[in-house]
Amino acid sequence: MSKAHEHSNEEMLIMILQHLNQSKKYWATVKLDSSRDTVEERLDGLCFSFLTMLDGVSAGLPTMEVIPTPHPDDEEYLRNEGENWWPNQTEKFEQSNLKSIGSGHMLHDLWHEFCRGNVTVKSLTKNKK
Repeated sequence: MSKAHEHSNEEMLIMILQHLNQSKKYWATVKLDSSRDTVEERLDGLCFSFLTMLDGVSAGLPTMEVIPTPHPDDEEYLRNEGENWWPNQTEKFEQSNLKSIGSGHMLHDLWHEFCRGNVTVKSLTKNKK
C-alpha cells in the first residue's frame, strides 16, 4: 500500500475517466421499463450522471469547477463580428475573485428543469439573490 498523498493530475484524470466510462456502461445496460427504454432516456441519464460528477455528489469525487478558457483571440474576433464572447476567467479564478459557471447551483438539479424549458438566464439570475 502506498503512502497517503495528494492526488496527482494524472490520478485525478484517470478517476474522472473511470467514472465517465462506468456511467457510459451503466446507461448502456441498465434495465428500464419498456415505455422509458429509449436512446433519449439513456442519454438523459448519462448527462445527469455527468452533472452529478461535476456537482461532487457521485463516485466519491469532489465538486468540479467549470471555468471558461477561450482562445486569447476570441474576444476581439467575436466583438468585430458583433457576437458575444466568453470571458477568459482563468486568472480571475486563480486569484479567487470569481466563481465557476455553475457556482451556486447544483447542475444535476437543474438538468430536468432545463430539459422541460424551465431554466433561462432570467430564472438563474432571479434565483441567485
